[in-house]
Amino acid sequence: MLAVFETGVRYHMYHALALLGIAILLGRHQHTLLMAAGWFFTAGIILAFMITPIVTSLSREVIATVPAIDKEGAYALGATRLEMITGAVWPHSKGGITGAVLLGLGRAMGETIAAALVIGSSATITSHLFAPGDSMPAVIANQFGEASGVFRAALIGLGVLLFVFTIIINIIARTIVGGAQEQGTA
Repeated sequence: MLAVFETGVRYHMYHALALLGIAILLGRHQHTLLMAAGWFFTAGIILAFMITPIVTSLSREVIATVPAIDKEGAYALGATRLEMITGAVWPHSKGGITGAVLLGLGRAMGETIAAALVIGSSATITSHLFAPGDSMPAVIANQFGEASGVFRAALIGLGVLLFVFTIIINIIARTIVGGAQEQGTA
């Protein structure tokens, strides 16, 4: 229970870090904090920081499952550390690491609060990396309370579309991990 609490506290500390730290560092001197925080680029960096712990911990667990005999065998054959990693560890753990990265991607796609706080709330479509915007989960979270009628139906449709994206990413992940497992056994 304590580990879950510590993880939750650490996770929410990234939100504070986003608004108070990185947003200010990336901000221009003449902008206010809220103007500096409202960028796609800032949101991308914050989400990358937020998914890093889960990706690294899962990847570490997968790498730890590599049999010691495989590593020792590579060393016995005269392999360097890099050759042992590329020849023995990577083929064994490729599918799990890919799954960890895709799990992190799925978590970042569904992140609502960090994106809503950092990216800004601009309903414009832009190709600029340093422009404010909005994400699908943030639109649903920010506007569902006041929505009614057709607008509420549109927000529900947006939620269904987000669910479809999640299913597609899970199918891709299963295909990649399944393909890596088949290559590992062949």
